Amino acid sequence: MIPPRKNTLYKEALPPEIYEREPLLIGAAETDGKGQEKACGILALTDEEDFWDLSYIYVEKPCRRQGVGRGMLYLAEDILRASLSEGLYVTYLRRTDADLDAFFTACGFSKTEENKILCVTFMDIKDTGVLSRLAEPSAKICPLSVVSRGDFETLRQQIASDAAESETISDNVYLSLRNRRIYHNELSRVYYDKGGHPSGCVLCSERKQGLVIDYLYVKRSISPGNRMKAVMSMLFEVWNCANDELELGRRIFIHAANPEAERIFRLVAGDAVKDYGRYVEWVRR
Repeated sequence: MIPPRKNTLYKEALPPEIYEREPLLIGAAETDGKGQEKACGILALTDEEDFWDLSYIYVEKPCRRQGVGRGMLYLAEDILRASLSEGLYVTYLRRTDADLDAFFTACGFSKTEENKILCVTFMDIKDTGVLSRLAEPSAKICPLSVVSRGDFETLRQQIASDAAESETISDNVYLSLRNRRIYHNELSRVYYDKGGHPSGCVLCSERKQGLVIDYLYVKRSISPGNRMKAVMSMLFEVWNCANDELELGRRIFIHAANPEAERIFRLVAGDAVKDYGRYVEWVRR
């Protein structure tokens, strides 16, 4: 693990959104002829209750295929055993480089999901007008900033229950009370059913390249027609809020865009929706 006095050596190697989550850092360094250390690899772990999230891993190109990445991963596994965690979970964007796929396969990980990442702009959504036509004006939808801790936990448990029924683990692993702070408090929305129970959400985070929709969820037991209304109503609220918070030309990235989510966004923005890459999830128990 990296002692605090050396954090600055590795901070520059981490994306700001990862460093701000105060992860546990594991690093590798090489020493030059003058005895100066230079970071050549870094791995960031975040405790997500039952699982540890491998938030980031990077090895400098000259040091790859020399066991640096695997060595950092072995140390991470020692931490997992000591913490009695259920496993190690990792997600990443794949554009053209499949090296990470081969790395995680060789290290004993199992792929749990692979979906598209879609990209669209707020202006593209505005131009179609579909959201305003399909949104339900009477729906109770609240920004994340006013959602109670108890309601957020109820929502998390509901997502876990729905995921268990569909025999997936991915939807609920990364959603925890502890990392709620990474989501945008005003753009993220939670949907309440007529009984006042939290039953859906659109959770967004801000990144340098644009706004990322990390979660798009509506309770499975709600009828298909009402599910669509709930999704459109939440997205309409996000779009309205974004008029004040962000420029309309800014990009939106939809992570883990399964076929249902892709169908929704193509309905909303048509051919303006572009494929941006692949969202890949792996787990090792």
